[in-house]
Amino acid sequence: MPRFGTDNRVMPRLDTDNRVMPRLGTDNRGMPRLGTDNRVMPRPGTDNRVMPRLGTDNRVMPRLDTDNRVMPRLGTDNRGMPHLGTDNRVMPRLGTDNRVMPHLGTDNRVMPRLGTDNRVMPPRSLAY
Repeated sequence: MPRFGTDNRVMPRLDTDNRVMPRLGTDNRGMPRLGTDNRVMPRPGTDNRVMPRLGTDNRVMPRLDTDNRVMPRLGTDNRGMPHLGTDNRVMPRLGTDNRVMPHLGTDNRVMPRLGTDNRVMPPRSLAY
């Protein structure tokens, strides 16, 4: 009988036991997991299950605040989608939170004004 992850021609490789361990990024039948390319090589910045990067496809999205499973960019939700008020580069601007929502007293580019705290309060002439 062929072993898991092999066909009936495959000899076990060095550093494996006689059951022939499947490659990283595959299930125990040697089939590639969702989000991998057809070479089944894990990508840099992923765990050995080959999690796709944020914002790629809708298959297996990593969670926020993970360790080796790709941190999401600031200004995005946990699917890698930009929030309202961001430009198409999804870079958060100074004085905004990591959701880059426009605040009162700012223009639609969410630029903080001098003399404000990090919540971008409107200037005194508008606040009183």
